Amino acid sequence: MGKSLILTGATGFVGSRFAMLNANKYKIQTIPWQQLSGPVPDLAGKEVMVHMAALNHRMDRVPDEEYMKSNFDLTKALAERAKSDGVGHFVFLSTVKVYGEVNIQGKAFTEVDICNPVDAYGKSKLNAENALRSLETDSFIVSIIRCPLVYGPGVKGNMERLISLAKLPLPLGFKGIGNKRTMVFVDNLIALIDRIIELRESGVFLAGDDHPISTAEAVRMLRSAMHKQPNLFRIPAILWNVMGLVAPKLKTRLFDSLMFDNTNTKKQLNFHNLYTTQEGFTSMIRE
Repeated sequence: MGKSLILTGATGFVGSRFAMLNANKYKIQTIPWQQLSGPVPDLAGKEVMVHMAALNHRMDRVPDEEYMKSNFDLTKALAERAKSDGVGHFVFLSTVKVYGEVNIQGKAFTEVDICNPVDAYGKSKLNAENALRSLETDSFIVSIIRCPLVYGPGVKGNMERLISLAKLPLPLGFKGIGNKRTMVFVDNLIALIDRIIELRESGVFLAGDDHPISTAEAVRMLRSAMHKQPNLFRIPAILWNVMGLVAPKLKTRLFDSLMFDNTNTKKQLNFHNLYTTQEGFTSMIRE
């Protein structure tokens, strides 16, 4: 059994997968979400804290102060307690939302690019990052991992909706959509976290599969995992323009590009993703 580790967010999509895959790797103690809003429990004797609990981005209206309370205030209080109790390594799961919503001049974001979040969720996470970095010392190492869309077994949200579309026994009008979006298979993300813990590495890191893919490629991969033909056709551009007027956020997520280049992360950590995107999609559909 390896390092003694505190995990928050253990009932969430990524946290539950982390706990399952690492049940024999670490001595894991979890802190339920309800306890985070009260007095922070004693953390003495723990070597690492992996903080995944968060109020995640939601399409429905959430008051800005709720994001700040959950993602900034609680994170800061937890880190201060961890530091005072002698926890030596704090790993924080952040988001690529800290950069904003679109690439600048089509250039993929990297670990060192300027952050410009445009919504309360992204701002709350960036504030938490800054607070953590201000607490860092030689004896309290901080690692920040910025995640794009995470997919895998049990995924919800936009990927779940795309899976539902791919399951339909109908042709889909995604042919010719040439956007590029970076995402990460949950097992690749967990392998990255494990590598950071192993090396006790400080800094800001980007998670991501090796190659960004288009919406059309995603549907092809999903249908391949389902042993189906791609069955895609091309829709006139004017119809996508109409969608942009009726449902602009949906159009952005389906057809705009948002890319991230984590070459520096992989080089710094001597890290290689364990799975291709197709393997990740196949695992997601199978499980």
